[in-house]
Amino acid sequence: MITTKLPARLQCIADEMPSCKRLIDVGSDHGFFSSYVLERHLSQMVIATDIHRAPAQRTREYLDMKGFTGKSEVYCRDGLSGIVLSGEDVVVIAGLGGLEMVQILTRALAEQGGAFPKGTVFLLQPQRSEEELRAFLAENLFDIESERICFDRGRTYVIIRCRFIGEPRPLSPEQRILGPFIIKDRPEGTVQYLEGKIRSLEKQRLGRPELLTVIRFANDLLSEERRTDR
Repeated sequence: MITTKLPARLQCIADEMPSCKRLIDVGSDHGFFSSYVLERHLSQMVIATDIHRAPAQRTREYLDMKGFTGKSEVYCRDGLSGIVLSGEDVVVIAGLGGLEMVQILTRALAEQGGAFPKGTVFLLQPQRSEEELRAFLAENLFDIESERICFDRGRTYVIIRCRFIGEPRPLSPEQRILGPFIIKDRPEGTVQYLEGKIRSLEKQRLGRPELLTVIRFANDLLSEERRTDR
């Protein structure tokens, strides 16, 4: 069987994927990520969802073609709607904005009584609105465990690995905007990430004067990283 090849942004998520009993692949599109995980025995079972019928159908057809009919369920539904999570699940949400992820997680929390099982791992790759997503996670009792930067077709992506722990994890403005583990661990790609982030923050500064402190912090961090790279 020819193995599934992932685009760079999805490969970065796969590289962070722990072995699990069940993968919940939200916004599955063609089903490539779900198939990749099953091919490499990273998960025993996959549940793939997509809000649109055509992508859900493509996912079903692709997983069937790969021989994973008995190891996968595909649903046309919004996010995590109707899925009861367990502590042995990994939830992957990619290809959406951070605010859309906030909406999905908010609805899922409401469905499950305001809490997720504490072992559940979430791998989130927002296309935008990282700050708002991190703020939501901190306020809603998630713990951010790591962050990774990747580049694909001229775009920069951050993968946020987090877990619901039922305890608050406050973040400073710098951590919300730049990323607590990007600041702490300086993963590969930090220089390019900070350069882009500073340009974006400079454009927003007139409407948000409080960003000046964050911009200064980011510039200091960038200067330190450039010195380290020499």
